Amino acid sequence: MDSLIPIINELHDILTILKEGSGGCNVSNELNLDLPEIAVVGSQSVGKTSLLEYIIGRHFLPRGQGIVTRRPLILQLQQIKQENRDDYAEFGHKKGLKFTDFEKVKEEILIETNRLIGENKNVSEVPILLRIFSKKAINLTLVDLPGLTKVPIEDQPFDIETQIRKIVLSYIRRPSCLILAITAANTDIANSDSLNIAREVDPEGIRTIGVLSKLDTVENYSTTLQVLSNQSYPLNRGYVAVMCRDSRQKAGGPRSLRASLNDEKSFFENNSKLKSYQSRCGTYNLVNILQKEFLDHILKLLPQIKNHSKKLIDLKQMELINYGDFSQSENKGAMILNCFSKFSRKFQNMIDGQASYQTGLMKLSGGARLNYVFHNWFGNTLFNFDPLDGLSDTEIRTAIKNSTGTKSSLFVSEGAFEVLARIQIKKLLRPSLTCVEQVYDELKRLVEQCSLPELNRYSNLKNNMISVVNHVLEECLGPTNRAVIDLINMELAYINTNHPDFIGGASALTSIFEKEKAFLTEGLTRNNSNDRSNKQVQDSIILDSDSVPMTPSGKSRIILNDFFNDQHESRKSQYVSTEYNETENISTYQNYKVIETHQISSVSKPIKSINENSPVFPTNRSTTSSIDIFSPVKKIQGHNPAKTVHAGVFGANLAENEKNYSGRFGGKMGLPLVPETIATSGDPSEREKIESDVIKFFIVSYFNIVRKNVADSVPKAIMYFMVNAAKEAIQRELVAKLYREEIFDDLLQEEKGIVEKRQQCHRNINKLSNITKQLETLISNFNL
Repeated sequence: MDSLIPIINELHDILTILKEGSGGCNVSNELNLDLPEIAVVGSQSVGKTSLLEYIIGRHFLPRGQGIVTRRPLILQLQQIKQENRDDYAEFGHKKGLKFTDFEKVKEEILIETNRLIGENKNVSEVPILLRIFSKKAINLTLVDLPGLTKVPIEDQPFDIETQIRKIVLSYIRRPSCLILAITAANTDIANSDSLNIAREVDPEGIRTIGVLSKLDTVENYSTTLQVLSNQSYPLNRGYVAVMCRDSRQKAGGPRSLRASLNDEKSFFENNSKLKSYQSRCGTYNLVNILQKEFLDHILKLLPQIKNHSKKLIDLKQMELINYGDFSQSENKGAMILNCFSKFSRKFQNMIDGQASYQTGLMKLSGGARLNYVFHNWFGNTLFNFDPLDGLSDTEIRTAIKNSTGTKSSLFVSEGAFEVLARIQIKKLLRPSLTCVEQVYDELKRLVEQCSLPELNRYSNLKNNMISVVNHVLEECLGPTNRAVIDLINMELAYINTNHPDFIGGASALTSIFEKEKAFLTEGLTRNNSNDRSNKQVQDSIILDSDSVPMTPSGKSRIILNDFFNDQHESRKSQYVSTEYNETENISTYQNYKVIETHQISSVSKPIKSINENSPVFPTNRSTTSSIDIFSPVKKIQGHNPAKTVHAGVFGANLAENEKNYSGRFGGKMGLPLVPETIATSGDPSEREKIESDVIKFFIVSYFNIVRKNVADSVPKAIMYFMVNAAKEAIQRELVAKLYREEIFDDLLQEEKGIVEKRQQCHRNINKLSNITKQLETLISNFNL
């Protein structure tokens, strides 16, 4: 029996070491063995400190007003048999340092408490471990807990009562913990804070030992005797009465513990009212009762402690396997090849989604992250891009004029469409290359996550393997970028307007014609803005070109609308057609500019005809609407073509220059100088507006085709040239670069920390094995 508590204390020390070495890992959950201990619970100033010092036989605890114990103090008491050895103490946070001066122990408790929570009155659940080796001590494990309080004082937090209760409950709710509930004998037992909180976790009073302190202050013993006889509030282990009064001072200072204990013994022996309760009175009897109850409690838990000790041995042996027990006789080459195989297989499994369970269910990992980059990141970026982004109406008009050169096109220029389409297609290159870079970064991230127990032992091998794999990824990066650039260049090399999904020719023109016609029919006011809505172009409804009206002779009819009535008149739509006679001279039509058209073929544009009787294009009209795709017809009467050319081509400011040049030549006609930069300016004509709409329509239709191609082809190129290539090449490159016998020793050089951890693991296994054997012996001796 004498060796029982030292065994438990040794097991407690090993558990403390193992928990500290686990670094907060899940392994620490396996180490939560609730070893038997006695928790001392009571309100402030009920005599907890005095009682503990009486039990231990030393003054070593801080004293003062208010709350003094602000952190749990775990006291492991162990009796020493050698008479020639002095008593000493050791702190858990200062291993190996022996305190023979117990005044220094008192100071160290204060220092360690203040170090963590400062000098205020706050509390903390972090315990202080103190081992006391004394000839006077008995083998016990006690826990001094902060005194229960209700009202915060000084700078204590407002919830100090809740904090202390939480700390106390965390200890006494353990089934392995005995509760030493201290109550002042001069107070009503019904108001005992210690018994009240003990009843919350031990309602039947099986684990609770009641202590009545300050018995020398009691005047009426009737209530006290009723409590001692276990009648007022019965406890399975009963009550013990103590005095705990060493505050009386002598001339030279405080009374010694020996003198106080003698006074207590004398008090109980001479008190006739307590004569029949002598076995339950005094600190001496309390110590014997505590030791007996503690040992009995431990004996009941021995089978559970032994089983847990065996589990700890298994746990540490698994840890030892992870550290490895490599010897020179082992085949180093086989070990290295095994690491290469495991690493490459794990890398492949993470990409294929076979190792995703290791990262939990709260985040994407491995190949799922690549899929996210391809579709949610890259794909959404492409499909959210506006096909006309970055193209203004002015730039489109300029491109149309530049594509026709010295000629004026009868229809929309295909060259302008191809130039503008290529400009927009080039914008797909940057996000495509960014997608390659992001996948490359994700693969490097996977390499870092491919951890193996063997690689934790051999840092040189791990670093060299990661370096080789990263080099493989770098070699895959170049071909992948070139493949993606080639994909974009292929789209730029040939604008395939014969693609089945491309909407062009008569269908596009008919769509715009029908849209304009619907606006006029509804009587909507058209805005003469420079930049017409790109959204209208993209949302145009494609109609069949067969809806374009044809004349019986096969000539197309040009349909115009009388939408240029006076500003003060309401707007109306009027459609009148007339046969266009190509032999008539344009001068016959003084109010109209007529354009000859032939029968619409599959590649021609739908055209509208003019009604001679309808005045269509009045002069100096600033706000116009048109459904015609050709240039607006100006009234010949009162029309100055020179000014139109100047304003539309050279800029509006040339009108002033014309006056200056006319004056310089003495009233004779002269040409202004051609400026260095000529840009399209001024309000667009009706023809230019319609041409711009048609070009926009073509760009949107063709860009959507290219965008789908790129969104589909780029992920495929990345998978082929980078991801799959890396999966296939990793193991081959590792063998080629690192499987060389001359570097085996360097690769398998273990870190000093791993060697130390392996040795410590061996020591812990040996200690646990010895403890388990001793526990089995005790269990056998006591027939448990």
